[in-house]
Amino acid sequence: MIKNEESIRVRYSEVDQLRFVYYSRYFEYFEIGRLSLLRVCGFPYDEMESKLGCYLPVVETYAKFHQPAKLEDIITIGTKILQKPSIILRFDYEILCEGILITQGYTTHVFLNGKTGKPGRPPIGLKELFDKSFKEKDV
Repeated sequence: MIKNEESIRVRYSEVDQLRFVYYSRYFEYFEIGRLSLLRVCGFPYDEMESKLGCYLPVVETYAKFHQPAKLEDIITIGTKILQKPSIILRFDYEILCEGILITQGYTTHVFLNGKTGKPGRPPIGLKELFDKSFKEKDV
C-alpha cells in the first residue's frame, strides 16, 4: 500500500448557499490528494507528463457523501493505492474533518502513452516504486 495525507481549509468559493462544500468540489479534493501522493513518491504529475510522457486520464470516479464539510473547516484528504497497478491505477480517498469521515471514494485511471495515445504499462521509475511497495504476497 502507498498512502499520503494532505490537509486544506475549505474556501468560500467551494461552498454553496448553505456554506456546505458543493458536491463536485470533492472530485477536486481527490485530485489534490492524488497529486500530493504522486509528488511525495517522487513523481510530480507535470514531470510524469513532460519527462516520462505518461498521462493518467480518469476513466471512472465514485464518491459517497457521509456528511458535509463546511466553510473554514480543515479537511484531511487521505489517499491510498491499495493494489499494484498494471495498465489501470486506482486511487482510494477518505476525506475527514476532525477525525470524522465526510466523504470517501475512488478514481480509476489508465496509463496513457503521450506519444502513441494508447494505454500502456507505468513508466519504469513508477513501475519500480510499485514493485518495491507491493511485494508478491501483497498482490
